[in-house]
Amino acid sequence: MKSKIHESHDIIFDWIPYSQFYNIKEIDKGGFAMIKKYSVNNYGSNILRIYGLSQNLNTKEYIMVLEYAEGGNFNNWMNKNNRNFSWLSKLNTLFNINIGLCGEVDNIDKTKIYGVMPYVAPEVLRGKPYTQATDIYSFGIIMYFTAAGRQPFANCPHDKFLALGICNGIRPEVNELEAPKYYIVLMKKCCDQNPENRPNSFEIYESVLQFQNNEIEEQFKEVEEYRKANLLSNENNQSSTHPQADLNYAAGTIDH
Repeated sequence: MKSKIHESHDIIFDWIPYSQFYNIKEIDKGGFAMIKKYSVNNYGSNILRIYGLSQNLNTKEYIMVLEYAEGGNFNNWMNKNNRNFSWLSKLNTLFNINIGLCGEVDNIDKTKIYGVMPYVAPEVLRGKPYTQATDIYSFGIIMYFTAAGRQPFANCPHDKFLALGICNGIRPEVNELEAPKYYIVLMKKCCDQNPENRPNSFEIYESVLQFQNNEIEEQFKEVEEYRKANLLSNENNQSSTHPQADLNYAAGTIDH
């Protein structure tokens, strides 16, 4: 098959021979995959895109090849750019994340917990399978992180006691100086203890559209002024993380 990966208008995914990768460096690890940085011969584009698929000849693991995001993961990007991350940009980011939740979730290994503990839904911590509702819970915690500019539960160990607390209903809090009331209400709905009470992605989309309401828009202007006036305090909060608050671990087994 003729390679068309260099054509910006083309959406065909190529099979990329593993021999074309060099300068391989592991840069992160998530619940579903390990993230590595590769240099690839003769492939390039001016927009972020999926290049194609490949396979590690040694491990036989399949590889999805995407353009490298210079900003790193969302947490690293926030640490570097929170000062200039306005509420307008925050809402655009959340809107794009929500669009990514509009598909079905295939159940993965039900004996493992994937992700960073504060972002994992309580029912998953109890051993229930992943569903779209568990993604909605994670979205609610991302709403907290985006609004507050600090990681949830960063001031305490990410251990079994935190897991028990999450299962018993504790959630990170954001006040109405940091985010509009309407935003906080949506965030709390997404993090509801009962998965059936959480909104679906389409309901979230409709709620986000309501942010353009004049009254709510005025609230966003007010919290943006508060954000600008408290940048130093927010940056200090970002830097104060408990040594056992692990923001990078990927998976743990469930003991039945």
